[in-house]
Amino acid sequence: MKHVRKLCHSMSRIALLFTALALPVVGLNPDLAKAGGPNRVVWPYHFNNQHYAFLAELVRAFEAKYPVEAKELRFGSDDDASVGRFADKDNPFGVLIDYPETKHGEHRLFMRFHKDPQKPAQQILAQRRLIVVASRDLYLERISQPGLRWLLRESDANWPETTGEVKQRSSTKILLEGDEKSWTTDYLKAFILREKSDRDGVSGRFYELRKDIKRLDSAEKVLAEVRRGLKSIGIVVYKPGLDFSGVDVLATRQHWKHDWVKPNVGAVVQPDYRFGEIFVLYQHPSATTEANIFCQWAIREGGSSVLENNGLQTPFQLYKQDSDARLITMKAGKGLRLSVTGDDAGEKVTGDLATDFVRVKDVVQLRYGAVDSDVIAVGQFIADNPRRELLVLGDRPSEKAMEVHGKKWDSLGRDEDGQPDGTGPA
Repeated sequence: MKHVRKLCHSMSRIALLFTALALPVVGLNPDLAKAGGPNRVVWPYHFNNQHYAFLAELVRAFEAKYPVEAKELRFGSDDDASVGRFADKDNPFGVLIDYPETKHGEHRLFMRFHKDPQKPAQQILAQRRLIVVASRDLYLERISQPGLRWLLRESDANWPETTGEVKQRSSTKILLEGDEKSWTTDYLKAFILREKSDRDGVSGRFYELRKDIKRLDSAEKVLAEVRRGLKSIGIVVYKPGLDFSGVDVLATRQHWKHDWVKPNVGAVVQPDYRFGEIFVLYQHPSATTEANIFCQWAIREGGSSVLENNGLQTPFQLYKQDSDARLITMKAGKGLRLSVTGDDAGEKVTGDLATDFVRVKDVVQLRYGAVDSDVIAVGQFIADNPRRELLVLGDRPSEKAMEVHGKKWDSLGRDEDGQPDGTGPA
């Protein structure tokens, strides 16, 4: 019985369960809202190329869905787009789309807002991952960023890491998805092949890629060739539906202090997997209502579908997969079985509520027994051996129902509104 009460408690809060996926609805500062509040939706200037075209597509889709709200927002890149500017007290951005912040940036956010009752909201928007695979004849389980740099660069060097990684450059065949202008190549240059400088930590120079690297125009072709063996390593952009059978998917890490992380070859977001890009949505606490609507839309089905069509993975994508799987299980007649009693009007509402609960939480099967009297319904619900585990009424029990069943009804315990809350003896 207590399990049932807990379940009913959860079902009455379905809207709250769904927002576990979403940015919190941030209350606006009335003074700032009256003046318009920060209404700029920005991203860094270096996102202005073909590899980040999904941002412009995201904006166009929002403008088509919410034309009135979109007119109140200003979209675009900015040279100063950063958490530092986002937290600026005098001229903040409303929404920032950027990479996850460094510890220094997070500290700046904390220092800027630590005395404010309202805090910035942040949510992972999407992720784009590179997956490193190896042929079975290499017997590999992992490869570090220094190890990968050593394999990819044109100039030879001493082996940078310890045991457990490939040791023969010349006999290892490297296969990349995409041409020299692809996102794969740009990412490898920017994050793997960038040459370090003793003075400032990073320079603008890149190690050259090996001339004998073989490029193929699809991930499927790279995987097929690696699968054939011959000491091959392949690098592909993850997308749903790729077949990773017959190859070893390698764990990676950026630094020897980091843990090894093996990529999940499913449509998931892996915040701890660093071989790729994660895009985060930062929302200022005083952002306009229109900016908040954009954030909510971007991380749910509307925005997620745009991002998925551009090859990115989103939190909503995993939520949708799990939700669909639970609905299939429910339609197959499986799940926790609950009996409900109530009036005719409550049958459809309860059925819809149960379906929504399955979408966001767990699988249940409801059997609704409609009765024409709340006296009967309350009696079935509070009986020593209850025939019904849930009670649905359009209003509080009638005086007649309380006259007949009031003592047992009171034994269930009451909340501040006088309704049973399960605090009484089970």
